[in-house]
Amino acid sequence: MTASRRRFSQEFKDELCREVISTSKTIKAVADEYGVGAETLRNWLKKYRTEHT
Repeated sequence: MTASRRRFSQEFKDELCREVISTSKTIKAVADEYGVGAETLRNWLKKYRTEHT
């Protein structure tokens, strides 16, 4: 049985990125809290920072 890919809205990705930036939580802590991979969130954060700076 294969796992299906989950898709996340851009609003969800941005919300998690803002939470990492505005709080003292680590990427891993936020990723675990929302059930997302830490490396995935790290990639979203890189993209978010390049688009919003």
